[in-house]
Amino acid sequence: MNDIDLTPIAAEIEENPAAAREEIILGIIKRERGYSDKAYDMGGPTKYGITIKTLKAFLLVGGPPDAKYGEWPQEAWKKAVENLTTEEATVIYRWLWRESKADLFVAKDFKNLYFDSYIHHGPRVIKWLQLIA
Repeated sequence: MNDIDLTPIAAEIEENPAAAREEIILGIIKRERGYSDKAYDMGGPTKYGITIKTLKAFLLVGGPPDAKYGEWPQEAWKKAVENLTTEEATVIYRWLWRESKADLFVAKDFKNLYFDSYIHHGPRVIKWLQLIA
């Protein structure tokens, strides 16, 4: 009987999912860089890949219950994105990581691809994966 070499598969299994998550998040923050407000960018003002839409979702769901974020004028939201720190972006990405259920995937490279796609396109990424599966 032939022995099956599972080494390539075993190499894909995450030993430390939290460390993988942090590495993926840090990589996204580095790739996305600082503040940008380009007219051709459909996401509008962004910093570290965090858009006004993402910041609103995070603050309205995860923020203080008595906060009046929804009443902020657009210019205030723009300033809030512009003033984001890397630490705040990391907290937001950890929240998005949980929302996206990225830990359901085993392979780190796939988690990275999935999470990056989720950030840019939202939950519809799950449907895309179902179509190609």
